Amino acid sequence: MRLYYLNNMVHKIAMNPITIGVAIPCYQGHLSALEHLLESIERQSRKPDMVVVSCSSAVSHVNPYSSRKYSFPYVIVFHSEKKNAAENRNIAASYLTTDIITFIDADDTMHPQRLAVVETCFTKYRHIAILIHNCKMDSNEPFEHYDNLDAFHFNRLFQCPNGSTQHMDYLYMNGILHNGQPSVPREVFVGLPFDESPASHGKEDTVFCTRIISMFPQQTAYCPYQLSGYTPSGTGGHQDIKESSILLPSDHGIS
Repeated sequence: MRLYYLNNMVHKIAMNPITIGVAIPCYQGHLSALEHLLESIERQSRKPDMVVVSCSSAVSHVNPYSSRKYSFPYVIVFHSEKKNAAENRNIAASYLTTDIITFIDADDTMHPQRLAVVETCFTKYRHIAILIHNCKMDSNEPFEHYDNLDAFHFNRLFQCPNGSTQHMDYLYMNGILHNGQPSVPREVFVGLPFDESPASHGKEDTVFCTRIISMFPQQTAYCPYQLSGYTPSGTGGHQDIKESSILLPSDHGIS
């Protein structure tokens, strides 16, 4: 076993294949959309080792997908009480014991190669503390196939003055990044979970990512591929995303 030091935390990953878990925040109103996401996970070229959904405000604890057969293990954790987005993210992730935790909302979709890219990043570059990637703003658009999965920009992310995640090479475009679907080692999540306070409501993804980026500025990775379909739901902080951020060009460069 090799030891990697993420500042004061020890990131221990054995040199056997890494495991990847998917944490999905959800609420009763998005249960119908969850099917689309689960189907996109079923189409992954690299299947997840575990999927956990945390569903709040549930009027029924009956899993509507319990009779469905997927090739990956998954569980839905129901809560009758209302929880904010950060709480649902933390609950879902807390059930995972995988090496890597990747987050995605219940009403979004995955590119078929998304988990393969996540695996490539954290297998080949095991010191990485966070990976974020580009996305499509229309989850119904077809995805492009990528031949090279090793396409990352390293140590180019930082927190700009307004608090958002920004890319150093896209300053001329005011290139604020989509950071709603990050992937991190489990040890990083345990040390820096999502902030559940009211101050972070509606911007919990940005707060989560920028805290990690600020702590580990030389252990960040960005993939310019559009690895997900993002669906603004009207229930969180997507208004800020639509007004202040842009999707970076799919220039597929590696640096």
